[in-house]
Amino acid sequence: MNILRMMLNRLKDWLRIKTYQYALFFAKIKTALFYKSYSSYDKKEGDIELSRKKLCIFSSFDPLNRIDDYVIFYLQALEKAGFSIVFVTTSPISNEEALKVKPYVSLIIRRANLAFDFASFKAGLDSVGDYRGYDLLLFANDSVYGPLHPLNGVMDFINSCKYDVVGITDSYEYGAYHLQSYFLCFKNKVFTSDVFKSFFSNFKYSNNKTFIVNEYEIGLSRILKKAGFELGAFCDYLDLSTDLYRESEDKYLQYYNMHKHLYLFENPCLSFWKIGIGKFKCPFIKKSLIISTTSSNILDWPDIIEETGYDINLIKNHLKYMSNGLRKI
Repeated sequence: MNILRMMLNRLKDWLRIKTYQYALFFAKIKTALFYKSYSSYDKKEGDIELSRKKLCIFSSFDPLNRIDDYVIFYLQALEKAGFSIVFVTTSPISNEEALKVKPYVSLIIRRANLAFDFASFKAGLDSVGDYRGYDLLLFANDSVYGPLHPLNGVMDFINSCKYDVVGITDSYEYGAYHLQSYFLCFKNKVFTSDVFKSFFSNFKYSNNKTFIVNEYEIGLSRILKKAGFELGAFCDYLDLSTDLYRESEDKYLQYYNMHKHLYLFENPCLSFWKIGIGKFKCPFIKKSLIISTTSSNILDWPDIIEETGYDINLIKNHLKYMSNGLRKI
């Protein structure tokens, strides 16, 4: 039975990879045929804080054109951690909404809702211009709730580890190792390198998510590894999976752990979130996990979050606001 389940899961993974590869093939053709050049941003407000040594490009989108309190909390934590923040929004927010973030950010960039987060990261870099004097560059977005735990642990890890590029989580999803881009921190020698500059100078705007994920989220990790930089995660995939299945009483899961090299296609933010937040002190939980997932695996999220000390009302109020707001559209 265990062997049969293993074979079925391998078949599912193979089919998922093949589906992704076909989708990517057609996405590349479409992008090549219909590609247009765009200005990276439309409007810039504020001045960059030059005295700080850490720069954050924060990508934001809200379907109801609002900056929610959970985003404000996240920005406050980043500002407290010493980051000068460039807030890039693809929502047509009002000036009143923009006032919410002004105490915590140096620049507010407004741009068209095109090409997802990496176009926002490019817009942030373009708006700063010369960013060579910073020690750290962070890409972050509002697709997560948090920090659930203080960012001190993550920042200590970044400063002391051997890695040149650090994510909160890494993944082998789609058959390629990469750091997940919701929190991606680069040390100076990376973002001042020619390969990094070339990556963004050759950026292609596309609203095809498959193309963007492969060329930019996965592609950035691929290019930087090839250039000789070391990549690593605060919550390492193999550590998460090993711990999870070692502690399980399910014989299949123990068997899975013995053969985990065959099962590297899980999204750690969705599959390993409990042990990540609990044992590994992962500071974030994906919004999509709570909003879109119907699995019983997520039913106890309020209990898990409350144990961290994070204000759970930030999540509940956002969920209520989204539910009420989207029903009116």
